[in-house]
Amino acid sequence: MKYYLSFHSVIDEGSTFKALAVEQSGSPETKLSIAAFLGELVLKNDVKVLVARTVGSSLIDIMKHGNMSSREAALKSLNQISSYESSAKILIEAEDIVHNFLHLISNTGPAIECKLLQVLVGLTSYPTTVFNAVSSIKSSAATISLIQFIEAPQKDLRVASIKLLRNLSPHMDQELARCLRGTSGQLGSLIKVISENTGITEEQAVAVGLLADLPERDRGLTRQMLDEGVFPLNVAALFIELLQTNGLDLIMCRLDQIA
Repeated sequence: MKYYLSFHSVIDEGSTFKALAVEQSGSPETKLSIAAFLGELVLKNDVKVLVARTVGSSLIDIMKHGNMSSREAALKSLNQISSYESSAKILIEAEDIVHNFLHLISNTGPAIECKLLQVLVGLTSYPTTVFNAVSSIKSSAATISLIQFIEAPQKDLRVASIKLLRNLSPHMDQELARCLRGTSGQLGSLIKVISENTGITEEQAVAVGLLADLPERDRGLTRQMLDEGVFPLNVAALFIELLQTNGLDLIMCRLDQIA
């Protein structure tokens, strides 16, 4: 069951405020219980800021040192905190969360990987947080690892990965293009997503947006896209339809260049 909580209910009822205070000095078991409690709440934006300030660092510690169940509980809260710019900014400044998450992504299973990527999507969605995240990803040399999720068999994992790469692409388009030019098949997997004739899905729209953000003058990438068969008629039509519905004007530029 989900519980909706506003800032006023925190102050009036006092229970959550007290729980946050206890969490700061409580035992590991207490911190886990409170992380699970917070994960079951649907936090409004003002409460997300309160939670980020009060227990953001503790939630990150749980992600670093906890077991599977404790990480899942902490991720529920972190996912909500990262979905609001003010609380995401507090979170990204609390500890080196991006480096920690990048390390965890390489050492966990698909269920946790997807939730980690979703938090990173939130942390890269705002101008006040994205540069910190981009810097951490570059210094960790994690771009190839993130791109590899494009080939994941789990759709939610693919979608989270492509969303993250789309958020990163305005700030590291050359690096993404260079990695996609490799021979590991990620570009082909991205093209496969776009060319699926199943109507316009969220995954297709994000994939098109990612391609549109890549350098237009990268001849190596464009040649590989042609070799992969990116632009049969049905895909070109899909590009145009996505352009009309999503405002991705660079898609038309790319179609004109290869016409």
